[in-house]
Amino acid sequence: MKKRLILLVCIALAAVLLTFGGITLAKYITSLSERDEDFTAATFYFRSNVMTDEETPDVLTVTASKTTVTIVNSADATTHSDTDITYTLKYYVLIDGAYTEVEAMRQEGKSLAKDTFSSETVILEPITYNGTLYKDIMLEAVSTAPYETTLRTRIKFSYEAHTVEKSYDAESGVITVKVVTNGEGGEYDFAWTSGISHDPVDPNLIFNGVSIGATSYTAELAENTTYYFSFFVTDEALRTSYASDNSLAIAAVTCVR
Repeated sequence: MKKRLILLVCIALAAVLLTFGGITLAKYITSLSERDEDFTAATFYFRSNVMTDEETPDVLTVTASKTTVTIVNSADATTHSDTDITYTLKYYVLIDGAYTEVEAMRQEGKSLAKDTFSSETVILEPITYNGTLYKDIMLEAVSTAPYETTLRTRIKFSYEAHTVEKSYDAESGVITVKVVTNGEGGEYDFAWTSGISHDPVDPNLIFNGVSIGATSYTAELAENTTYYFSFFVTDEALRTSYASDNSLAIAAVTCVR
């Protein structure tokens, strides 16, 4: 009788476990099934024409003063990320064998739009950091959403920088600016003090169209070219001042790229 009672208790307990345990198990399976959707991976492409996910990518040598890098959200012309991508651009310079971030250049909160071809073209050139021009640089593109991925490229610019030399002839009152562009063609900004005039018949055919009385001009100069530009001191007080201090005349005309 005692054995039979124990057997009945076990059968009853098993029935309870099957009833309520089955409900619990069913709820668990249902819960997993519902959560499957939450774990579905987004279609994610964070790519570049030259950047890679390698920690130390090969150095690319650029024989110019400027180059471009493209970042895209697509695998091809018709296959795109199905979620917006948020990322940050970080710039580094090579100092004593190690890359140091130029934090002032960091660009956060950039994005590529989902479900369409979305891209950004980044212009890279040598970076001036703490007063020094660095030609060995690194760019990082760090995606923060929907996934964390880091792309990198290392660039070494191999070219000779432009030079600017100025001289002053006190007898003629002419300031001569010599610009040797070397590998740095492109826009150059000229500025000069009131009382000084540019050469309206510039043999370089660059300042010819600049209006009389102007005190600044942005010129497009070709690379690997030497230019001589003349500026005339038309104000007598300035000519007297410059005659006694040549450095004042030299500083009166500036040229920067």
